[in-house]
Amino acid sequence: MPLCSTKRRARRWAVIAGKEYGSGSSRDWAAKGPRLLGVRVVIAESFERIHRSNLIGMGIFTAGIPAGGDA
Repeated sequence: MPLCSTKRRARRWAVIAGKEYGSGSSRDWAAKGPRLLGVRVVIAESFERIHRSNLIGMGIFTAGIPAGGDA
């Protein structure tokens, strides 16, 4: 019999960002860190190209919003 009968629920997070999300370091840890923190989706006005690829590689869904658009 398990010591704790309740299942732990993992929290899932979203990041809402502006322009050029992920600018700076293009290392994979820039995408791995959010994944380990529970981020599952990033919604941004624009992404740095390599960082977006790294996010997708880590299993994080990316979505863009139109510039100046209302979310």
